Formats: sequence, C-alpha cells, structure tokens
Amino acid sequence: MIYCNLMGTAKRQKIWRLGEGWMARRRGVIVGILLAAFAIGTASPALADEVTLRTKDGSFEISGDLIGFDGTMLTVQSNMGVIRIPLNDVTCSGPGCPGGEGDNAAETAEADDIAFAVAPDLPASLLPNLLNAYAGQQGVTVEAETPIGPWVIAGPAGKFRLIATNDADAQGRIFTDDGDRRATGAYRQVIARDTVVAVAGPGNRPASLTLAEISAIFSGGLTNWGELGVRSRPIVPVIPSRDDVIESTLLSAIFGGQGNIAASVSRAENVAGFILSSPGSLALMRGSAKGALRATAIGGECGLTTTADEFGVKSGQYPLIHEVILSFGDGDIPPAVTHFLSFLNDASAQSAISATGLVGLSIIRASADHQADWIASAAKLSEFLGGGNNSSANLQELIQVTANAARLSVTVRYVFE
Repeated sequence: MIYCNLMGTAKRQKIWRLGEGWMARRRGVIVGILLAAFAIGTASPALADEVTLRTKDGSFEISGDLIGFDGTMLTVQSNMGVIRIPLNDVTCSGPGCPGGEGDNAAETAEADDIAFAVAPDLPASLLPNLLNAYAGQQGVTVEAETPIGPWVIAGPAGKFRLIATNDADAQGRIFTDDGDRRATGAYRQVIARDTVVAVAGPGNRPASLTLAEISAIFSGGLTNWGELGVRSRPIVPVIPSRDDVIESTLLSAIFGGQGNIAASVSRAENVAGFILSSPGSLALMRGSAKGALRATAIGGECGLTTTADEFGVKSGQYPLIHEVILSFGDGDIPPAVTHFLSFLNDASAQSAISATGLVGLSIIRASADHQADWIASAAKLSEFLGGGNNSSANLQELIQVTANAARLSVTVRYVFE
C-alpha cells in the first residue's frame, strides 16, 4: 500500500497558524489570563530578588520574586503562583533583573569570553551571518572588535564576548556530523543541513546518476562516460583535498562499507576550478560549496530521482544529507549564550543560514514542479512494486487526495505495507 500523510500534516499546520493569529489578535486582552492559566507550575526554591515585568505594549504587568532564569524564560513567584514568562516579551525592572534593569540592562553587565569553533569545511560566512541577524533582534547589540571578531554581544539576558577560534576543544563548536564527529558536551542542537553532491564537468553531464554508478566510478570500476550513455571520454573523479565528510560519505553511504576510494581519484584544493578546467571530470563536493555549479540528480533503484534543492533536502528525499550541529561543552551555559542559542530557531536566523549555501530547517511548501514530480515518482514506484489492482487504486486515491492540497517539506513520502 502507498500511503501519504500530507493531509494530516497540512491540517495540523493550518490549525496552528489559525491559533497563532487568534493569539496575536487578542494578546493585549488575554495575556494575563494565559500566563496564569498555562504557565503556573512549580519551581525549585532559590535566592529571590524582586522584579516587575511589563509587556512591551504596557497592557500587562506582574511583580514578584525572580526565582529562576535559563537565558530565555523568567520564573517569578507572584501572588498568582509560579509563572514562567519569555524574557523577550517583557521589560524587566527591579534588583532581580538579569544584567540589570530595562531593555538595555545588558550594557552594564560583565562580558564572559566564549570561544566558538566553526569547522573549516563549513561556509566562512556562517557565524558572521548569524551574528548580523541576531543584531537585528529587539534589545540586542553586536559590536565587532575587528572584522573577524571577537564580537561583544549584549542582549536581554546579559552579555558575552564571542571569540572565533580553530581550537577543536572550544566551548562552542559548529560542525558537520559525518557519523564520527559526534557532539560532546551538555548541549547539542541541529541548526542546518548540508549535502554531498555530484557535479560533472562541461561536456559530460548525465541527466542523473545512481549511487551504484557513483560507487563504481570512485572505486575504479567504471572509467569511461560512454558506459553511461554520455560522450565517450575518460572519467576523471575528484574530491576535496581535506574533507572527512566527503570521504565518510563515500565509504558508508555510497560504498556501503564494501569498497575503497580508488588511487586514481584526484584530490583538489579548489574542486570547482578543477571541474571547470578538466574535461570528463566528476566531483563529489559539499552542496554548500558548489555555488553556481549544477549538481547531478541522484537516481534510486526503484526509479525515483531526486535533486539536492531546498525541498529535496528538507523533505529528506535526497539521499546524501548531513546535519550541521552546534554543541556546547559541559557545565552551565551562561544565560546570554542560551538566549543566542534559542535565537537559532528564529526565521531570521534560518534565512541567514540559508544565505551561506546550507539548507535551513524551516518548513516550506512544494512547488508545482515538485508536486508533479512527486506524483510521477509515485507512479514509477507503483510500477516498480509490481502494479496490480490495489496499487493502481492507491495511486488514484493519492492523486485525488493531493489534487487540492499543498505538500509540506515535513511530510513522509511513502509508507509500505
């Protein structure tokens, strides 16, 4: 059976969006009720200082003792009980406010030095892009001591000084998970995805390649483009000189642990330049590094072909995807750093990530072309599974159900029974 969960996901998304709109229209009226009804809980006793929290529009105010703060949420013991309120939604006054009073309280706070290491195989613009986007948030300032840092970052939760480093033991690390470089420390967050793509040089660009064909090329078993129905010419395979993710992808996802990289495979510092100057070349490289180069579609055994475009990656259809991870070392994370980390899920942060060539985590709708390809792929899959009356009926049902619906990138493609 072929099953699509598109409608359920789309409906849930629609309800959630209606809920957001309902909340937005009535926030000034019901914010106090909502805080009391949904945020009351229990909190561990702590040294308490008095605070007064006021919503940005002045429509709601509450006073009490601040008994907890994790960098994003204030926990206050009030006469209504224990209430948790997002710091970004209020102005804080009183001796208990994190970093002092008011919107610009962090300006008077001490700045902790925090070292962040971004793996050299990730886009160099990643950290500057994120800091520029963070600087656009209300109550946040980012000042660079030099064009490449350090950056002094002040926000509602305090202040810290971010130092970019190449030290693999830095407190904060951003890297691509290749299966071996697992995140260590108390905090781990997926912030983006990157891909491994196949890019063919001029004059030898097949419509698609299967993983089996790529495996044969890079293990030395397939050496001429003519064997793939393209202009006859020796294949010149190439990978980046130093990229553990590419090599681990070859050995695990492509070779399946059953092969080795052929000695004939070239290694280049500038893979893009190598491709353009080497007739017959085929490169495996990072999707975030390909720039304007065109990646070859990847075909599967059941006849489905996918590309490493935004929807193909976000939906999980493309087979060679790696998570980009931010990890933070053991011990308590300063509240100002926690506030920055929580920002990475914001839409503006995801846009900043996407601008680097990485793929963000936001949910998107399928384009008309993707929707058509999806239906065509379902037809191919039905044929691959042997067709039959049940398969054809399920395919017709799928077409009818999705005719007036938009597929989201979080939907599951197919489930077989």
